[in-house]
Amino acid sequence: MASDFVRESLLQESEGDKIRCNVCGRRCLLGVAGHGWCRTRENRGGKPEVPWHVTAYSPAYQFSAPPTPVSTLERAWQIGKDAGLQFVYLGNMAGHKYDNTYCPACDALLIQRFGFEVVQNKLRAGRCPQCARPVAGVWGRQATFPIHGGSQWQN
Repeated sequence: MASDFVRESLLQESEGDKIRCNVCGRRCLLGVAGHGWCRTRENRGGKPEVPWHVTAYSPAYQFSAPPTPVSTLERAWQIGKDAGLQFVYLGNMAGHKYDNTYCPACDALLIQRFGFEVVQNKLRAGRCPQCARPVAGVWGRQATFPIHGGSQWQN
């Protein structure tokens, strides 16, 4: 199944409540509440908290293949969710609802984005304001890169 492929390529369960991170070649084994070397993932009781970005291709410069269909990206998003990933995003789709962060426990909108801009961040001390579920991430820091706007996503 496609979802089995996604699960194996993004996250491999190991012994007990430890998980193996496949983001980089180090393949860190993460104990509960543990981070890997690159700190991309956190093990919260064996649940994958890693974000997975499915990015749309748009023709640019001299490469003119057709853009990635929205339906393909949405299917990939669903495969990631079905595989157990809690934070799956569509990239290069400014304004699409799957560009936002929702609480895995209560489905509340936590972070609304438009392209590279954060429109609103409702997290309070790294927690959902509706149900208080903690959300893994680095919160409260200013961006250290320029923020650019995106174009409106269309059907």
